[in-house]
Amino acid sequence: MRSRLRSPTIILVCASVILMISIGTRQAFGLFLPPVSVDLGIGRGSFGLAIALQNLIWGAVQPLTGLVADKYGAGRVLVIGSLLYALGLVVMALSNSVLALNTGGGLLIGLGLAASSFGVVMGVVARSFDPA
Repeated sequence: MRSRLRSPTIILVCASVILMISIGTRQAFGLFLPPVSVDLGIGRGSFGLAIALQNLIWGAVQPLTGLVADKYGAGRVLVIGSLLYALGLVVMALSNSVLALNTGGGLLIGLGLAASSFGVVMGVVARSFDPA
């Protein structure tokens, strides 16, 4: 018998919250384009490059994070991904150059997203329900 904390309903709610935070924050970056561009004195293309790097890294690394989650556990991967995501947000917020913006907003957040979004979370959800 499963414990209450590992019930499919609790796991589904937690997975939804994790995805709302990670994907919701990522989807809001477009709102920051004008103020970040003005603040850093960069063009929209430079900010767009950081977001494009984020998407490329997210897509390229997501299969690897799924493999690591299967081997070492999804909880560990989610924690590391969340820390990378938070570090990326801090670097992005404190950036004063295009390189720092690309490092924080592109590389770190891309890696964090890969480890804290669909690939890892959906595996946990799928294993929590009995097969039909």
